[in-house]
Amino acid sequence: MKYQNYLNNVLKLLQDYRDSVNGVKAIYDSDKAKHDRELKDMQGKYTDEYIKEYDSKWRASNNYKDMLDKERAKKQKLANHNLDIMKNQIDKYFQAPVSADFANKIMAIKSTGMQLSKTEYELLQKQATSYMERRLLNELVASSADDADKLDMQLSAEVPNIDSIYGAYNHMRENVDNAFNFYCGDDLSLKEYINCDCNDYINTSNITHAIKCFDIDRNDSYKTFIKAMSGANDILDKGNRPNEELSDDEKSLINAILPDYDKYPIGSKRQAAEIAKTNAEMASLLLLDERYSESVSKALEESV
Repeated sequence: MKYQNYLNNVLKLLQDYRDSVNGVKAIYDSDKAKHDRELKDMQGKYTDEYIKEYDSKWRASNNYKDMLDKERAKKQKLANHNLDIMKNQIDKYFQAPVSADFANKIMAIKSTGMQLSKTEYELLQKQATSYMERRLLNELVASSADDADKLDMQLSAEVPNIDSIYGAYNHMRENVDNAFNFYCGDDLSLKEYINCDCNDYINTSNITHAIKCFDIDRNDSYKTFIKAMSGANDILDKGNRPNEELSDDEKSLINAILPDYDKYPIGSKRQAAEIAKTNAEMASLLLLDERYSESVSKALEESV
């Protein structure tokens, strides 16, 4: 499963969004400081009641909510695109087909009641490269044992925990959403400009937690997801496991669609960006190609 590059993209987008929010915060701080100076200058010239009323009616000179909404929309859409690609990779991993040859062997063994030796089971383990093939093999091992006490776990094929992997993905995605939806500066000074009721207990908790949702070191959900995905990949034989790079066939496909990169790199990047905006599958490949990844990422962000 080619997840690491996409996760890196998401983490970079989160950091970019955090930087954007902090940029808005700097403008807000300047705006607020100006107002505070006005209040200070009013001391001794006006009554405390009038100063308090003036302060309560103060409105910032900029529409900070609109500024945050625009920054969030740009970054979150592209982050969701990368998250959706990762989800598709997980779905494909667990939905990989069972080969007809393997299925026929399992059915023949079960229907005839054939007893297999340890070596024969080991050969079947090597042939079982998809999740469901391994599950079928394990069902065969279980059904061949007279009772649970005689079940030889060494004959079983290792399978990933499907529930823990989907759970880790969902938890990781919840934290990404939390960062985008609730981050309002490390000091929470922009909380009135995000889309939530800040008096609600759950929202208050989300706002506080959002600060921890931007990097791996402070958020265990990213570490747990990486560990789960790495473990799932390691279960496949190394020769059958896709890596984080484009395959030769994928490179050939990109070169066939965009054959003139060496002659016209700028034009090819522009064309790649247009393709990515209309074809999600090609976008996922182009994001892995170092020649086009930057221009494609920028195009997807600007298409919001």
